[in-house]
Amino acid sequence: MKRSLMLQRRFKVTTAIITLTILGLVLPSCSRSPEEASITLGIIQAEMATSIYVAESQHVFESNGLKLAVKNYDTGVGTVNALLNGDVDIAMAAEYPIIGPALEKQSIQIFAVNDRFENDYLMVRNDRGINSPTDLKGKRIGVIKGTILEFYLGRYLELNGVSLKDVTIVNTENTSQTTNAIVNGDLDAVVAFQPYVNTIQTEMGSEVLTWAGQSNQLVYGVFVSRSDWLKGNSDVAQRFIEALSEADDYVAAHPDTAKEILREKMNLDSSYVTSIWPQHQFSLSLDFSLIAAMTDEARWMISNTLTPETNLPDFSKFIYTGGLKAVKPETVNINP
Repeated sequence: MKRSLMLQRRFKVTTAIITLTILGLVLPSCSRSPEEASITLGIIQAEMATSIYVAESQHVFESNGLKLAVKNYDTGVGTVNALLNGDVDIAMAAEYPIIGPALEKQSIQIFAVNDRFENDYLMVRNDRGINSPTDLKGKRIGVIKGTILEFYLGRYLELNGVSLKDVTIVNTENTSQTTNAIVNGDLDAVVAFQPYVNTIQTEMGSEVLTWAGQSNQLVYGVFVSRSDWLKGNSDVAQRFIEALSEADDYVAAHPDTAKEILREKMNLDSSYVTSIWPQHQFSLSLDFSLIAAMTDEARWMISNTLTPETNLPDFSKFIYTGGLKAVKPETVNINP
């Protein structure tokens, strides 16, 4: 009897030790924060980066186990080239600079749209006799080639009965050259995006006319990466999207604070930030309208012989939906 009681006690003690040991192994792993991952992100210093600025300000990258290194570029062409060269892991851009690499069958994929906006304008010197779109015939127009500005210029001219052959297109290469060319009178007109449009207007006043350049077609602010990086870092990409989602929620809940974060980050005027704020839709998505826009832009690029490629690709193959589906599945309606 005594021996039986002793065996029972030993069994209970052994069981307790095993249980505590298991808990000691399991519980820490359940509560452990995700292992920190490093990301190099290429961005354009423009309003479309608001969610990134807010996420940095609110430390949501760190809370999602991410260590972010940000590199600034002048245009989306710069960020996408940096991505293809391996200088960054993720690039922020408009959708247009991704079309060329897609036509060339580069292994890159968009994994989130974070903003839809209107901020591109045709700016003309009214001392050159330009009072309507048809007056652009025979004029010199500056645009940063390879950017979505090039597409919007071509579409604007077409819709107003002016051919690209009717004007002289000058590649201004970067935002500084674009601004200087119109201000100094080197060109008759330029296509520019905010906040540089505001800079030109401030410097030139009544000497410049500003016409909406997008013909009601919004720009898609996207995040894109190399396919091999996304395949090997799907958990990191998902955490990045989680951080963006938290930042977007913050922007929606605290718009005045978000505006102030943007203003301070880019050294902007408060009245300017207030004026452009309604032109942006800060929310995550991946929907078919993105593919439709890219197809339209690629068709225009091919028809104007801006690429040696002649066949339209299936742009759904250049979309990675896994990360956003895991975070906000209701915002995805693309099935690659």
